[in-house]
Amino acid sequence: MLTKIDERVSVKFVSSVLTNKVYPETIYWRGRVYKVSKVGLHHFYKHGRTLKHIFSVISGETAFRLSFDTESLQWKLEEVSELN
Repeated sequence: MLTKIDERVSVKFVSSVLTNKVYPETIYWRGRVYKVSKVGLHHFYKHGRTLKHIFSVISGETAFRLSFDTESLQWKLEEVSELN
């Protein structure tokens, strides 16, 4: 079931010059640590003058939709869904 969250979270983020990829590696939310096992869709859009990056990731049996605001440099957890 998909649940809207809209909460700020902490994210450990990787930027690799070797693979030319950027992706979230770990999500810290409500006192728990979620290690990202798969990165799905990554896209971005402009909201006014702010560029927002959207990542769909999986950790265990949980899917997350994260957004990164390039102006405030803040991460938000937008949605969470259990896969089973």
